[in-house]
Amino acid sequence: MSYYNLEQTLKEFQNKLPEKLLPFDLPQLADLCKRGEITPVFPYDKYINVSLGNDHELPTYLKELREPFNGYLTLPKLTDLILQPTTEVTTSTAYIYEEIGKISKGTFVSLENHGYDRFEDYSDGHNSYCNGDINCINVENLLFPIEQVRTYISLKQSNEPDKLTSPAATGTFGNLTAAHGEDKTYEQLVEALTAANSKIKQQDEDIKKLNNQSKEQADKPLRYNSEMGVARMLYAILTEHNYDLSATKGKANSLIEKASQLHGTPVTRNFIAQWIELANQAKSDSTK
Repeated sequence: MSYYNLEQTLKEFQNKLPEKLLPFDLPQLADLCKRGEITPVFPYDKYINVSLGNDHELPTYLKELREPFNGYLTLPKLTDLILQPTTEVTTSTAYIYEEIGKISKGTFVSLENHGYDRFEDYSDGHNSYCNGDINCINVENLLFPIEQVRTYISLKQSNEPDKLTSPAATGTFGNLTAAHGEDKTYEQLVEALTAANSKIKQQDEDIKKLNNQSKEQADKPLRYNSEMGVARMLYAILTEHNYDLSATKGKANSLIEKASQLHGTPVTRNFIAQWIELANQAKSDSTK
């Protein structure tokens, strides 16, 4: 069995998981470990004592059951290291995940750092037979089974919805029909309906815009004729009162501006200049 370290595991998930499961980082990995889909392990090549799973055993009997171990152990508390990488997990017991060359997965064992002579006197020798030696595991010791990582990724990739057929090939609502007669999932149908509704909304907005443009085009002659009517009347009134309309911002403009302020209907010089120009244009058009 082969293993990834933490960095390799995250990179594998981030590069190969479907987009809908991203971003993928430490919290997501910790969640998979808690649910048992990925098993965090640490390498161990010292001694174990299988019988120490029974707290009622006496140390003088346990010395004979001590044996060397080479493989990988696991522990539920290892998930804490994923969420708190700066901490350590201390333990004197663990579960066998893989013993190289043997089949002993899941066995509960006590951890021993050294081998001892079976006849060693307890009072002068090793004092941790009851609980095992304390072992410190940090995030750098964590490994993750490659097979589990790849299996999870493969499962999620196989559950990815098929790509929707293109509108060019099927029409506006063609997305609702699966290519080659395949049934689409509920999620795909919802996505297709959402896309169709969005397209309909956009088309409604385009139609409304075109209608407004058409109305503006239809109103232009009426607006022009109305403006020219007012401009002709303005020309007649101003000329009758001897206003000089030869300059749009000349003396006539100043007089009209002052009069508008005096009567409480102020208008700007630019506005007056615009209408003087229109008045002159109306006069010119009338003589053609």
